[in-house]
Amino acid sequence: MTMQRPFMTTLETRRLGGALVALALGPLLLPATAMAADFVVNSLADPGDGVCDETECTLREAIEEANGNEEADTITFDETLAGGTILLSSGELTIADDTADPDLTIDGDLNNDGAPDITVDAQDSSRVFFIATGADATSQGLVITGGIENFGTLTVTGSTISGNSRGQRRRRHRQSRHADRRQQHHQRQ
Repeated sequence: MTMQRPFMTTLETRRLGGALVALALGPLLLPATAMAADFVVNSLADPGDGVCDETECTLREAIEEANGNEEADTITFDETLAGGTILLSSGELTIADDTADPDLTIDGDLNNDGAPDITVDAQDSSRVFFIATGADATSQGLVITGGIENFGTLTVTGSTISGNSRGQRRRRHRQSRHADRRQQHHQRQ
């Protein structure tokens, strides 16, 4: 009499079951790793409520979340913001170094025509961007009014930058102060 071997032995069934459980629970048991994110700015406000989500995502919020993500991230803008201006009211926007290269790409060319569609204005109160040591950033399609301080690597394409000289600001301040003195002198006479 010939005995047929069962399809799987009890030991093999247990091993297979354990492997299936490990596959199913594996993502829950392994340490979380950061994933690159695409942030879509949908508000011209600054600073915002501190959370970049579908309800409101400001440029500052998107940059802060990207800085906390150790991956290469991209920030784009909702097309309803085309031609809009972000007036910074909480100081410069800091792009930090993380382990990915590039750390961050900010793309303000909404229609891919090579021309800037978003303006970021520091309102003469600060720089627009501070690129931290070791950071690797790309900016494209932005009008940047107020300048950039760069200690990392910055690639700028299809953008316009104005007010990027401390000397210019100092000169404007001196000119303004000198004009005030002349006005005071004329008022005394």
